[in-house]
Amino acid sequence: MQLSTKKYGGDALKTYKVLMRKLSREGHYLELKEKEFFKSKAQKRREDKLRGTVRTKKKLRLIKERLDREIPLNKNKKVQNRQNKIK
Repeated sequence: MQLSTKKYGGDALKTYKVLMRKLSREGHYLELKEKEFFKSKAQKRREDKLRGTVRTKKKLRLIKERLDREIPLNKNKKVQNRQNKIK
């Protein structure tokens, strides 16, 4: 990974913030934290399972939101049926 201060107008603070964001996105800090203490196999398995359920719930929520946007529910369905009966 290569960063230069020229890209950010010579602002070292902004370059530092971008670097920290990139490292956290890549999971660098989580990896260091995991290596700091010993974890049993069972504990790792539980954490992996928990992460998997969180990912699955997030994907399902995103799919549901996408479907809700694409197929809007017609709330005035009763009103339209009444109007058809009157005609």
